[in-house]
Amino acid sequence: MFKERAVIAVISNILEEGAIYAIWRWVLPYCGISLPVSVLVGAMALWLVYSIATFWVVSWSLSRKNTFYLPGTMVGSRGRVVVPLTPEGVVKIKGEIWGATAPEGEIDRGEEVTVIGEEGLKLIVARKGRETGCR
Repeated sequence: MFKERAVIAVISNILEEGAIYAIWRWVLPYCGISLPVSVLVGAMALWLVYSIATFWVVSWSLSRKNTFYLPGTMVGSRGRVVVPLTPEGVVKIKGEIWGATAPEGEIDRGEEVTVIGEEGLKLIVARKGRETGCR
């Protein structure tokens, strides 16, 4: 994937540098603006440095592994149902909104729930008082 992005970046940079040259060569003189070649070379060099830096930062960002995790353990935390769990819905726990699943079935809005497990970024909840049926 890196090689493909590098080829696209090189082609893109060549086109951008060509556009800078075209503006310097035809557009600016048409508008009555005359700039020395050193300004053109400087602008093209700055654009090249910018392009390389952008490519490096984006490549580094894309190569990093995404790590998603819940902040600490949420098991045992209590909250309320915001969107009815049928069996999936939304709960509010510790002031935050979470996607949740209720293996026991439907739980209505406003009912108090307890977290009995975690599955990725989704919480597994049970009605308050029925916490023993955890996975």
